Amino acid sequence: MTVGRYLVKRLEQLGIGHVFGVPGDFVLGVMDLIVASPSLKFVGTCNELNAGYAADAYARMRGVGAVCITYNVGGLSLLNAITGACSESVPVIVISGAPSTKAAKHSVISHHTTGNLKLQQTIFEAVTAAAVSLTNAREAPEQIDRAISACLRHKKPVYIELPADITNEPCSEPLSLLSLQEADQTDRDALEEAVNDATQLIENAANPLIMVGLEMARFKLHAQLLRLLEKSALPYATILSTKGILPEGHPQFMGTYAGGLLCSCARKRIENSDCVVNLGVRFSDVDLINTSAEGFPGIQACDGFVRISRHIYEKIELRPFVESLTDALSPRMQSLLFEDFLCSHAERVKSCPWIEKVKESSPAIVRTDKLQLSMVYKHLGDLIDENTLLVADTGDAMFSAAALELKNTDSFICQALYLSIGYSVPATLGACLAMQDKRVITLVGDGAFQMTGQEVSTVIRHGLNPIFILINNDGYTIERLIHEGPYNDIQPWKYHLLPRVFGECWSCEVHSEEELATALKKAKDLRIAGLIEVHVDRMDCSEALRMLGAGLRSHTIV
Repeated sequence: MTVGRYLVKRLEQLGIGHVFGVPGDFVLGVMDLIVASPSLKFVGTCNELNAGYAADAYARMRGVGAVCITYNVGGLSLLNAITGACSESVPVIVISGAPSTKAAKHSVISHHTTGNLKLQQTIFEAVTAAAVSLTNAREAPEQIDRAISACLRHKKPVYIELPADITNEPCSEPLSLLSLQEADQTDRDALEEAVNDATQLIENAANPLIMVGLEMARFKLHAQLLRLLEKSALPYATILSTKGILPEGHPQFMGTYAGGLLCSCARKRIENSDCVVNLGVRFSDVDLINTSAEGFPGIQACDGFVRISRHIYEKIELRPFVESLTDALSPRMQSLLFEDFLCSHAERVKSCPWIEKVKESSPAIVRTDKLQLSMVYKHLGDLIDENTLLVADTGDAMFSAAALELKNTDSFICQALYLSIGYSVPATLGACLAMQDKRVITLVGDGAFQMTGQEVSTVIRHGLNPIFILINNDGYTIERLIHEGPYNDIQPWKYHLLPRVFGECWSCEVHSEEELATALKKAKDLRIAGLIEVHVDRMDCSEALRMLGAGLRSHTIV
């Protein structure tokens, strides 16, 4: 057993099937071991930033992801993606090569460095749950296990730095298996008291409801959520980060909450509730924009604590709280579902006026010189089925997608908190490899595509078949809505021609509703990747994006 082999074995035990990255001389020894593994596949990407985004999306679907890069020129290129993973609580294992331990003893500066061989680890310490440098082969197994355990426990990225000369140094064998399910460390007395108080508050409330937050998705508590809903018969809503955590045809689903931006019928009911059970919710400014709320009365249960009114119960993990609360609640009859407190998908769409409602009968195709964005989402709604995994980039793609009804579990990926433009294309690569039984549809703007669109090349290389819907509205519309300036303009590309440079991919451009409907039908039937460039007017966007721009403008422009 060597240090490098030990690390690879741990990745194998976690069920990681793909490791994303870019080669570099300090990390080639580890990459050889990844390639030699019977259960790991190395996925080379166009750059390290894209590798990080791909690993992030992979981890959201599979529970943990991994990325492997070289020192500084690779690691610091990766940094933005890992900062996003930290912000959004995504467990990604970063493996970075480094100069040999002997280099620190020499007066000659190593290439790819500033001369400070602690620089990269120090930087990553700020955006990871653990950052270790394996400079001693004897201590390396314990350091590796400690870092990976922190990744799994906290659902945050971790950083493991492996100097080139340590990779093949001998070390001890793994003493036990690592598991995605970490041991429960809940204080049982605090849990019992918190559950008793929460139960009393819920059962005495006139119109309680459940808000589903990010941690419910990261800790994979889907089954626990379903059981709680069935037992309590309470209505529930999601935030953007958890849209699609359950099929949205669920009879108790109210809609997606994002302050004043989205479904007004859900907003009214949530903000008038006398007891909101916030499960894994940590609100951001986007979640609460255009509202004066800083949260809602009732219960906040996150991993590590439960807050009921002003009382905080500490050392309580989210999973046992949800399970114990479900056991403690008295069953409610379906007749007590507060019918006036729910709203159907049709009502949710109606309260998002920029989305045209899909009529029960097939709508006639309207020929028009100018394709409107609302038409795009009308037809996209018809395309989505139980097999769809929707990926949306930051901007109008994300907010418009929020009004679409998703039909399966874990069916939506976006960066609703970190909001890094360009996330979606490399995230599509990770999502396709993580969920190979799903058809991925990706919504991306032209500005975002210019940042990371080259990763379509890697999608084609691996024979994947997502559908990219590229909204060409001539620049950074979200930034225009905050503050207009020439810096929001971009060079117009012929986007539909680019995939042909990358390899075997079907692509086209559309200017009318008729062309769009024909293109979507063809793309759906393809077994290869497809890209549809959709031309719309520069300022054609959802009302939600306009409201977001106005809200951000009041906070960011003096």
